[in-house]
Amino acid sequence: LNGAVSRFFKISLSDASPMIQIANDGNLLPSPVTITQTDQLGIAERYDIVIDFSRYSVGQTVTMVNLLAHEDGKLPSSTLSLSEALNGSSSDPCVGKFLEFRIVRDPAQPDVSQVPAVMIPNPDLSAIPVARTRTFKFGDGANQTTNDPVTSFRGPWGIGTDGGDKLDADFGRISAAPRSGTREIWNLVNDGGGWDHPVHIHFEEGQILKRNGSASNVPDWEKGRKDVYRLRPDGSVQITMQFRDFGGMFMEHCHNTLHEDNAMLLRWEIDDGGTPFLRPLPTPIPTPQGVRFQAPTQLNNI
Repeated sequence: LNGAVSRFFKISLSDASPMIQIANDGNLLPSPVTITQTDQLGIAERYDIVIDFSRYSVGQTVTMVNLLAHEDGKLPSSTLSLSEALNGSSSDPCVGKFLEFRIVRDPAQPDVSQVPAVMIPNPDLSAIPVARTRTFKFGDGANQTTNDPVTSFRGPWGIGTDGGDKLDADFGRISAAPRSGTREIWNLVNDGGGWDHPVHIHFEEGQILKRNGSASNVPDWEKGRKDVYRLRPDGSVQITMQFRDFGGMFMEHCHNTLHEDNAMLLRWEIDDGGTPFLRPLPTPIPTPQGVRFQAPTQLNNI
């Protein structure tokens, strides 16, 4: 789990030994992927990695190493080689070793466990018709169209929906309301400026169909179900989701915390699942005396 505020990581073992990635964002991949270093790990992304410690002898150590240097919160400045990251010459104090494994004893019984060649195939959604395609554009220069003292936020960052202006967050504004049980395609687009945006869609997980317009750009370690999608500078990700199980009010936001806290966030909801849901859902307003509810500030292209 990358729990940083704005930093990305790229992880290797100190001896460059292979690792097996088995999951991404909490879901097993269709098949394991053998790597010697991870992809860039965006804020809030999760990678599940298996390390085979049987190749080491008692008394040996091996360390996880971050190869990715940052100079500011915009995006990584460079990827260092393993030798460069280990020699301590980077000006970034977070480059280099950060977690040491010590091999202190042999197992009481031989470990014969293996990672299976096939794990969890993705659900096949091809037979479910696409009810709607939506586009969300992430960038700066956003506007605010509301003036609620509680729900309206202001900042340079915002999200544009289906060709509309990029808007600052207002948790009273509903920007998407897919119907329960339907399948949609969502295009997540980076509006440029050299920034990267790890986009977190709460509640529902999706499958990446394309990166930058092509299915061939989706690497094997992104072919499982995900809920955080790193757009990359000037990049785009196309995903498909089916909205199941629960109704309610959810968020979609950039997980670079400085972007999120400066208004790069929107509200979407599923509220057509029958009683007790209302359409649209009222906005909860917390107060010291408890929560009150008010009508949504704005319905935006839902």
